[in-house]
Parts: sequence; C-alpha cells; structure tokens
Amino acid sequence: MYRRLGGSQGRSERAENFAPTGIRSPYRPTRSQSLYRLRVVAVVVVAVVVIVVVVVVVVVVIVVEVVVVVVVVVVIVVVVVVAVVILVVVVVVVVVVVVLVVLVAVVVVILEAAVAVQY
Repeated sequence: MYRRLGGSQGRSERAENFAPTGIRSPYRPTRSQSLYRLRVVAVVVVAVVVIVVVVVVVVVVIVVEVVVVVVVVVVIVVVVVVAVVILVVVVVVVVVVVVLVVLVAVVVVILEAAVAVQY
C-alpha cells in the first residue's frame, strides 16, 4: 500500500514518474483540451455534412418539381395542339360536306331544269 501511495519505489520507476512542473506551453493544450477540440471539430464536421445533405436534397426536390411541372406543361400543350388540330380537321370536313351538298343541289336543279326544257 505504501508503494501504491507513491512511497519508496524502485529506481527505474522513479525515473519514469517525474512530477510535472505545472508550467505548460500556451501552444500545447492539455489532453482533455485536445479531446474537447477534437469533439468540437467532429461536431462541426457532422453539422456541415448534415447541412450539405439537406441542401442537396432540397435542390434535388426543387429540380424534380421543376421537371414535373415542365412535363405537365408540355403534356398540356400537346393536348391543346392535338385538340386544335382535331377541331380544324372537323371544321374542314364540315365545310367540304356543305360544299358537296350545295354542289349536289346545284346539279340536281340544273338536271331538273334540263329535263323540264326537254318536255
């Protein structure tokens, strides 16, 4: 027990266990300060990584939303263009049918007049 309390130790142990003078260089922190600084640096690094990940996720979400909006707008434009083309085709068909009906009516009138003249 006396030896554990620091009493009479062997010569080799005494050479290794010199008591520190208590004077430290201001540029060299104690072990606990070094560990604290490492912990602070680790926390800062983790915080920066988390912020970067959040920013990347937000940017990806915004880009995906923009792409979705662009795709929806393109689909709407295509649908409107197809609807307009169909409407134009229908109008052209109706005009052609009306012209054909008028031509048939004119031909019928001419034929009736020709038949009436012969009798």
